[in-house]
Amino acid sequence: MSYYDLDDILADSVKVPTKFNYTVPGLGYLENNPNKPLNKNNKLDLPLWLAKELAVLEISENNGNIHLIELITPEIFHQRITNIIKSDSTSLDAYSLCPYFYTVYEKWAYFYSSKKISELAVDMLRSRGVKINNYASFKSNSSSNKTSYFNESASTDFMQTLDEFEKKLFILSQESYQQMNTYLQSKE
Repeated sequence: MSYYDLDDILADSVKVPTKFNYTVPGLGYLENNPNKPLNKNNKLDLPLWLAKELAVLEISENNGNIHLIELITPEIFHQRITNIIKSDSTSLDAYSLCPYFYTVYEKWAYFYSSKKISELAVDMLRSRGVKINNYASFKSNSSSNKTSYFNESASTDFMQTLDEFEKKLFILSQESYQQMNTYLQSKE
């Protein structure tokens, strides 16, 4: 992702749950309490970019260094979601969980250097990618009659569950199939 990538910027603005390990004077405005301190153990949803920056700050105490905030695992990483991804990722509504599902997964995996999270996202993309490719193939073939094996409403339902990355993947696949069809027809 580049510095000017709009999807990257929007993914960084996704809010993640955090817990403050210290009372911080003057940050009450984050909870709509201007000029008040943000108290220790307060839980607050912060944009991912801000949460990552605050999570790396450490404060020295007599018994060692403690991070300013603790990142709490967002819903998209809970065991329930992980189980759905492992069993049947095509049934997961990635968009309703987070419109930038894969980008947040990528950023979280990078931040924690988690190979497990990366592999889970790649496995999910592989299984969902097959279905995305099948729908793109069918939709791009405009000369095709609607056949009995293709369920148009199932296609529409699945398309509504795609996150922004998967939508781009669908569009690219569809354009690729259309260009291939155009090429093949020009050779006849």
